[in-house]
Amino acid sequence: MRSQKLIMGIIWGMLTIFLVSACTSVSQRAGYLAPDLQFALPKNPWASSPQTAFQQVTIKFDGSIHHFQAVVDLKPGAAKISLLDLTGARAMDINWTADSLDIVQASWLPQGVRAEDILAHIVVAFWPGLEVGTGFPNGVSFSQSNLTRYVKNGTETLVLVTRDRDNPWASKTEISHTRSGFHLSITSSLAGATE
Repeated sequence: MRSQKLIMGIIWGMLTIFLVSACTSVSQRAGYLAPDLQFALPKNPWASSPQTAFQQVTIKFDGSIHHFQAVVDLKPGAAKISLLDLTGARAMDINWTADSLDIVQASWLPQGVRAEDILAHIVVAFWPGLEVGTGFPNGVSFSQSNLTRYVKNGTETLVLVTRDRDNPWASKTEISHTRSGFHLSITSSLAGATE
């Protein structure tokens, strides 16, 4: 019994150290979809009705493949996203409100992985199109038709987002970068939904 309390104390202590040492508040509310393509996040993190989605995420880049599980919890004016690896180790937490964007990111993630960039990809793929279209720099356009979204520079497609159902929160979504070969595959389901 005493050893269990000691182990639990150590675990909570390590978790506290992780949370305190890795937490950052981000002043610039933007992420990169590519090294030269910045996306400005909407001022209001979420303007629709509350919902919670569970996601299976596969990221392919630089010849490697990474698998994660995510929980996306959305309420008017707030979005919380937790990303875990398949062992259950917490990779990142994103807590986004109208007032702040707070990020906790594990040090073991590959160096090029940034929570702000993951958040930008999720917003471009899942948020309502009217909110997404205003986040791009001059010269970059956003459009959507049926189940496909396009981010273009002139006629060149930079990012292609496709999904297999009308509701992105209950579908399989593919995000492809035509220049870099970076690819995200996200299978989403709404909490409490039954098929």
